[in-house]
Amino acid sequence: MTRIAISVLMIILLLSSGAMAGEYKLVKGSQYQLCRDYQKNLNSFSEEKYPMVCERRLNPKMTDFREVKWKEIDAKKNIHLFVQMLKDEDSYKRLSDEMRQKALQKQIDRVEAGKEKLYTARFDIDNDGKKDLVLRARIVEDDWLSCTPTNKFTISNGEYPVPNLYIMSDEKNIDMKWSKPLHSFSYTAFTYQGRTFLSVWDGGASVGNPRYVPGKGGGQVYVYEPNSIPEINEWVAINVCTYEYHQ
Repeated sequence: MTRIAISVLMIILLLSSGAMAGEYKLVKGSQYQLCRDYQKNLNSFSEEKYPMVCERRLNPKMTDFREVKWKEIDAKKNIHLFVQMLKDEDSYKRLSDEMRQKALQKQIDRVEAGKEKLYTARFDIDNDGKKDLVLRARIVEDDWLSCTPTNKFTISNGEYPVPNLYIMSDEKNIDMKWSKPLHSFSYTAFTYQGRTFLSVWDGGASVGNPRYVPGKGGGQVYVYEPNSIPEINEWVAINVCTYEYHQ
């Protein structure tokens, strides 16, 4: 192969690899330092060829951000937690008694086969000044739903296959009422200057937003600030920052 041909080939490879790299553009929250810094964080991972659909990474050089330190616990010894999670799913509640039993057994079989994991961490997830025991887990019926950045279902939605967060009432039980705003979406929790925030990927399923198309971009990352409202014994997640993914 001639030098010219090799040079042309290298240029083509560089252009094609660079074309796959994406950029996150801040479209809401530019008045907040958090949003500007988080945009820098997202775009610092220039080697990423796909949007961060499963989890949003944090650049260790940006010290205002901190990852939650999750600790794995024995899933097989805590099958009851998977049962609690499944029984709270709307799709499960719509099933007949016979189908519910089958769904429960299928979930138990997956746990016993080592296909599911559980993680816990203690941090102030609702910014009320008190640390909470938080569970990180997922309810998945089939292996193909596991989250990967090349999974078409994951990229388009980015919600169902990703582990969800639950607040524990004690070491053995999930507080489903308090957890409801959490496990409706697949959040990644992080802290910024000591406060907790939640990020989530939306592949364009929302009305009016561009759907993600590989090589063309689309899709959004949202950052929410969870806040406890003691007067009504509830908490809400407020959308602070929104980013569009461009490719």
